[in-house]
Amino acid sequence: MAYERTAVGSIGMSRDVVNGRPFARYMPTKFLLNLFDETKDSRYDGSFKTAWICNKAGAYKKKVGTEDINVTLKVGDTAIVATKYDIDDAVDKTKSYLIVDQSKMYKADGSSNGNALFVQLKKFDDPTRPSFNEAQSARDAFIIRLAEMYLIAAEAEMNLGNNTKAAELINVVRTRAAQPGKTADMQVTAGNINLDFILDERAREFAGEQLRWFDLKRTGKLVERVKKYNPSAAGFVQDYHILRPIPQKQVDAVTNKSEFVQNPGYK
Repeated sequence: MAYERTAVGSIGMSRDVVNGRPFARYMPTKFLLNLFDETKDSRYDGSFKTAWICNKAGAYKKKVGTEDINVTLKVGDTAIVATKYDIDDAVDKTKSYLIVDQSKMYKADGSSNGNALFVQLKKFDDPTRPSFNEAQSARDAFIIRLAEMYLIAAEAEMNLGNNTKAAELINVVRTRAAQPGKTADMQVTAGNINLDFILDERAREFAGEQLRWFDLKRTGKLVERVKKYNPSAAGFVQDYHILRPIPQKQVDAVTNKSEFVQNPGYK
């Protein structure tokens, strides 16, 4: 369950099956959210949950700046809205729901400002769990998607110097993802194609699908892009992180320990 975070404990919300388990998983970076232009790309709304509906009526207080605002919610009202944009306090005060805006999710440098509430990935939500205490999901897990075949082929064409063909392949994916009436706006050309663009497109298409570390490692971009786009992790990433540590149990189990050693950088 990637990017999972429910709003349990916040105004208007109590734990239930629909809203998942109240544990923080992977918080999306500000960079990831800003990769999407949701006015033309449906993948933002299709991937992320930005609103929670009240399932616990009552009178609540929400803080706007230094001021406590009294609000009353009925079941079915909007309880929380999370947005990658900044919302002015004057607007926030007029709303009965809690607004979690960019300034609440991220510091000025883009690093995390806590992980209590944020825009949540909803790709792996499982409303079929028998109870809200059930930790396991019975949903089918996908192994590979057709969109990945197109993007793998596009990357191969780029590496062969065929950027026009690469753009054609990427446009198949982007056409499928276009908002109604925005297909033309979603098209890219050969001039747009480079490795960073393909990595950005893979982020838009596969956010939360457990592919990112492998993509950045195999393209030699892991350290560069973590330092550039993930301020919360930039101070920790090292060159040796292109390899992961071998589990100590496996290191201990081999008999020829001088030949099979731990990867460099790990103790």
